[in-house]
Amino acid sequence: RVLFRSVRDVGPPLQNMLISLAGPLLNLALIVCWRWYPMFGLANLVCGVVNLLPVVGSDGARVRLCWRLLRKQALPD
Repeated sequence: RVLFRSVRDVGPPLQNMLISLAGPLLNLALIVCWRWYPMFGLANLVCGVVNLLPVVGSDGARVRLCWRLLRKQALPD
């Protein structure tokens, strides 16, 4: 029985980019809690920014790859 699956399914670049942005954008949206829970807000800020860095295996790297694929598809031959 598989409890954790770490391989993502292949899909269209736009869909993959939006899925990769979902987590970091939620972290950045939760910064509004900063006023009431400063440490929670700071932790979400740090997580959101770090996840968007284009480091191998991160959401930022996937977003960058998908962005390049989308630009490549949009360029005329």
